[in-house]
Amino acid sequence: MAVTEESQARRARWRSVSPPLVWRSWGEDEYVVYHPDSGDTHLLNGVSAEVLWRLESGPTGFRDLTGQVAGVMGIPVDTQFETSIAKLLVYLDSVGLVEVQRETT
Repeated sequence: MAVTEESQARRARWRSVSPPLVWRSWGEDEYVVYHPDSGDTHLLNGVSAEVLWRLESGPTGFRDLTGQVAGVMGIPVDTQFETSIAKLLVYLDSVGLVEVQRETT
């Protein structure tokens, strides 16, 4: 189930898709990731890449993810930043790079 709204993104625990993505970097703010299953290649900026790297390390809740990315990037965590990350997660979900971690029972 894809997340389509920012409010859903804020409540979710996120993870990267598998298999692992293939990364390439040019400079400090240009990244390309290749998704082997889909065959798609995606161009990412620094914030998007940081989010995806964090999620490849393991599933993370929205608040923790936002705080970690803000800390690394030197960006204050405010409503605008949280909204940007929520929109980014919705987008990354729609293109198949991340997904909501399903709860196990």
